[in-house]
Amino acid sequence: MPPSAHVQPQADVPRATAGCLDLVADCGAKADGHDDTAAFNGCIAKASHAGGGNGYGYGCGCVTIPAGQFGVTGVVLDVSNVALFFDPEATVKPPTGQTTPIEGLIVIGSQVTSTPAHNVSVLGVGGQFTVDATLQGVINQKIGAIRLSGNVRNFVVGNVRTKMAYGTLNTTSKSTDLNTNALAMGNMVDNGMSYHPTDGHVFNITNTGSWGGYGLVQVQSAENILFEHLDSTGGVTLRMETGVQLPGSYVGNITGRDLTCRNGSSAFEACPHGQKNGDFFVSYIKSYSCFTAVNLVAGYIQSKNGQNVTTPGYFGNNSQVHGVVATFGTHAQCDALCTANTLFGSSCAACIYGENGAHPDSLGYKVDLQGFKAVGFPWSHDYTECAAFDRHKNPCSYWPSQGTSDQQ
Repeated sequence: MPPSAHVQPQADVPRATAGCLDLVADCGAKADGHDDTAAFNGCIAKASHAGGGNGYGYGCGCVTIPAGQFGVTGVVLDVSNVALFFDPEATVKPPTGQTTPIEGLIVIGSQVTSTPAHNVSVLGVGGQFTVDATLQGVINQKIGAIRLSGNVRNFVVGNVRTKMAYGTLNTTSKSTDLNTNALAMGNMVDNGMSYHPTDGHVFNITNTGSWGGYGLVQVQSAENILFEHLDSTGGVTLRMETGVQLPGSYVGNITGRDLTCRNGSSAFEACPHGQKNGDFFVSYIKSYSCFTAVNLVAGYIQSKNGQNVTTPGYFGNNSQVHGVVATFGTHAQCDALCTANTLFGSSCAACIYGENGAHPDSLGYKVDLQGFKAVGFPWSHDYTECAAFDRHKNPCSYWPSQGTSDQQ
């Protein structure tokens, strides 16, 4: 059994919140599960004009969110110099009676205008607060937990527990199409200029309930971001699949440290589609009963959102993946091809080139791979190297034929 998720110390988060507005006492939130969206957004507007700051460098104005159940349809942090400080016993979730989709329960920035949201923070103070999107699995409508889009700069998101759930296509079968990523980043275009999240720190987030094609973090367009201490049960922990391709979309200088996958797809995935991206640097990766720890995918030609791509996408040739430990298990997530194999649910490898039989010479970008280790795999292969196969034709080239030979 994998160890339980480790919650990191909170040394870099201010304990004192003197001078902040209180969401309940000052802004009228009820904290009883009914709709507090107006109270949240009104409090953010007040804080943005408060000035003075609280001495911690997290913005000029701040709002404290006490313990309670806060129903929202979209907390929108689209102003600069504001911090939201959550009590560990605070939960943000859809309001009572919600039956329609929600793009993000907490939204930083804007998909509509390039108005800056600079020097902003969303933080649990003294522990992780909760963003609960599990209603998605009940009403069969997409509900995102946290979204960052557009002109967001110098931001911090940390100490969060996200709860996801995938819905049902009918009463008997689950539908992965009704899932969505817990936290997602992307760009928006205003007057021909592209804006995306830049210069950020995302840390200490624990996620549960995701399906294989989704997960904790999805990065479509962002730059100069540090992700660390991310732990996801289900899905992909840090996923850079850049397939939206809005004009100007780009991912570059992404650092990931201490990424953990449990009973999911992978801890890290790079999949450029047709987008031309920069470098990534990830290290200290762990997977427990996941299909793989690291999934590196070749770029390919794709036309989408008006962008007619004629050459495959890529990531930068200085990219690195260092320090990977993959532990075998039988509760992994993989795509439909796996269901026909007797080893469905088994881990495949520590690292795979997961599309079209790609290998280092055909990946389209170079990745420095060091320090790979596999633990407990019941068949003998060189797990220090990435497995090259086409997942659309073969679920896992390491699996023995018929799932019997070469097993302990």
